[in-house]
Amino acid sequence: MTEPCPEKDNIKKLFEFHEEKKNQLHEMEKRQIAIAADVAHVKSRIDNGMSQTLKEIKDYFLEFKGKVMHHDDVIKRIEDIGWWVVKIGVAGAAVGGIVWLATHGWKP
Repeated sequence: MTEPCPEKDNIKKLFEFHEEKKNQLHEMEKRQIAIAADVAHVKSRIDNGMSQTLKEIKDYFLEFKGKVMHHDDVIKRIEDIGWWVVKIGVAGAAVGGIVWLATHGWKP
């Protein structure tokens, strides 16, 4: 006849320990799922806020772009007028110089 297992109590304790740790792991998994859901909710709120802010910034810059384009056009016209004044001034000075030379006896 065989003797009863001398480690019966240790095996029972081991199974109880295993069951306890399995239950703790299950509770941790439930907490992790709850935290993940909270994080997903917060992330969606942040994303919505950021997209709204970015849309407002885009709208502002689109409105601002028209004003900048208008001012760019005005500046370009002023620069063009300035260049024409300079060209006419140089041409006038050249003609004036030739006329002055001609009146003082210069012959081409």
